[in-house]
Amino acid sequence: MNQSRSEVNHQQIAWRRDQVLDLSSKGLTEREIANTLSISQPTIH
Repeated sequence: MNQSRSEVNHQQIAWRRDQVLDLSSKGLTEREIANTLSISQPTIH
C-alpha cells in the first residue's frame, strides 16, 4: 500500500514533534534540540 506524500510528511512531522518533546524533557535548550535534529530553531518554537 502506497502512502501519499501528505501522509508521509505528516508522519515525519509527528516523529520530529515527539523527538522535540523527548529532548526538551531531558533539559536541552531549543538551540541544542535544533542542532541535534538538524532543523532551524524557529521550527521548534
